[in-house]
Amino acid sequence: MVRVLERISAGETVALISDAGTPLISDPGYRLVCAARQAGVVVFTVPGPSAVTAALSVAGLPPDRFVFEGFLSSKAAARKKRLEELIHEPRTLVFFESSHRVKATIAAMAEVFGEARKVALCRELTKKFETVLSASLQEVGTMLAADKNQLKGEFVVVVGGFEGGGDTAMLAALEMATALLEFLSASQAARVAAKLNDVSRREVYRLLGY
Repeated sequence: MVRVLERISAGETVALISDAGTPLISDPGYRLVCAARQAGVVVFTVPGPSAVTAALSVAGLPPDRFVFEGFLSSKAAARKKRLEELIHEPRTLVFFESSHRVKATIAAMAEVFGEARKVALCRELTKKFETVLSASLQEVGTMLAADKNQLKGEFVVVVGGFEGGGDTAMLAALEMATALLEFLSASQAARVAAKLNDVSRREVYRLLGY
């Protein structure tokens, strides 16, 4: 991998090909794409039969397990509700989005998934003005605010899956609060669950959908 990056840095062009279908969907090539993006190398996808596989090929996120969600609702409340249902999905998430809603969608994802969650915003894939913004949700949101040209076109949004870690306590609190709703108000359930799991009461209440 290091040798390949060295050759690219020296001015060569490298193509990743596979004899087993679309590269990176069934092989570990995404590690090379990820390393290339971290090194500032521009990665393009060769046109294929689906924007989903094309986006996964250049996103630099694990493509071995993914779930396709299509378009989120145009209504803010329904969009947020669906994202909350996906907050602990471990597989890579793939969405389609329009130019009219992509900014709001990225903002909603940052709110629900957390600003640090990794995302690849793939715009106009295989076309003249193709771009891929690969960073955290917060950083991509900032990029969209700074460059209105990035709001034009058709989008595939690839979001990294839930990795556990620090969110484990919050997941336990949310599950507890959901169970307590049968006996307590949402506010009381969030307060009890948050205290027992040492997490933010406000965040538990928000994730309950109130």
